[in-house]
Amino acid sequence: GTPSRRASYATLAKQALQSAGGPIFGQGSTTGAEGPGGLTFAVQMAEVEVDEETGVVRVTRLAAVHDVGRAINPLSIEGQVAGGVTQGMGFALTEWLRVQDGEVLTTNLMTYLLPTAPDVPRVEVSVLEEFPGAGPFGAKGVGEQPVIPTAAAIANALANATGVQLRDLPLTAERVLAALRGREKPAGSKATAS
Repeated sequence: GTPSRRASYATLAKQALQSAGGPIFGQGSTTGAEGPGGLTFAVQMAEVEVDEETGVVRVTRLAAVHDVGRAINPLSIEGQVAGGVTQGMGFALTEWLRVQDGEVLTTNLMTYLLPTAPDVPRVEVSVLEEFPGAGPFGAKGVGEQPVIPTAAAIANALANATGVQLRDLPLTAERVLAALRGREKPAGSKATAS
């Protein structure tokens, strides 16, 4: 609210370097995360159908392979992975917090779309116990891990099916249709790929 006190990021960075007497360095460490036993590994593959007349993307199949250290409760892990994949599908396809001039336009669940049961295919989950983790009995966390690769798997399946690579999420029908119309090769009626 005070225009005379505004400064660019470049100016602030320069002032910070000058006041510190040079570059600022930091270092840190963790315990239990060294080597493959402290890291989590995951891969996901998606199969999609794309209606090239409307731009609608539908996930028809999704496989998720996750290294969890020791699977103390495999059924619970499968549920965690399926839930995370569903959240990742929302991130990839429908969830869009729209803000214009500082005002949130997506104010309810009628405009902020979440995936529902008909939107989500059966998730094929494979649990690997390759590297023991730092958790109890060698377990690793699996809460956040399933959300991370889902959007990339869906976007890559879309690219494989249509030849257009979108990097902005969500992959709404409007965005997909605009990308399909902008490509050079002729459009067909449907495309399927994984």
